[in-house]
Amino acid sequence: MKLTCIVTLLLLTTFSSAIGQNNEFPKYVPDATTVCIVPVVNRSAEKHAQFKARQSEAGADELIKEFSMRGFKLVDEAIITRAMSDLKIDMNDTASFNTATLTKIGKSVNADLTVFVVITAVEQHSNVEGNDVNGKAKVTLWLIDNKNPAPLLNGVTKEGVSYGWLGALGTAMIRHAVANGERNLLNDFFKPYPVKKGRG
Repeated sequence: MKLTCIVTLLLLTTFSSAIGQNNEFPKYVPDATTVCIVPVVNRSAEKHAQFKARQSEAGADELIKEFSMRGFKLVDEAIITRAMSDLKIDMNDTASFNTATLTKIGKSVNADLTVFVVITAVEQHSNVEGNDVNGKAKVTLWLIDNKNPAPLLNGVTKEGVSYGWLGALGTAMIRHAVANGERNLLNDFFKPYPVKKGRG
């Protein structure tokens, strides 16, 4: 009896690990799939409000680009913002960073998928000569199928890095790093969906 239990436990552990390693996502038909991109929230320690806003814009622009150039349909930002207001949801409140809240937003605008990104940290570095500049950004992402209670990506964090050279601005490198972090997080999800001709 003990041996049977041990063998069963080992099999379940192996099976669970395999699922995690495969990291398989459900397949969608982009032209028939609507995506709700919740406004990006920037909780980094960036001191300059203007730079902080631009980092959020870079994150939003990258998400829009990545989904739209593969043929996914996007809900208009104004519709999403109005829905959040009607639902009295404030995404600057960390209590809203959960699957239930994001699913509620997505369903309210009749979207199939909901995407949400939080920028948690940014930094820039340059060498002594100032001719080598790089930016880093940590981004956390949720990707939710609004018809499925289990999130596809549940607050997963990765760091994006961007390298520049003589004349490059550190602030610009950070914006590129935000975009790179998002691409890193969505890379496996996007693998089955090639860029549509004329949209890349």
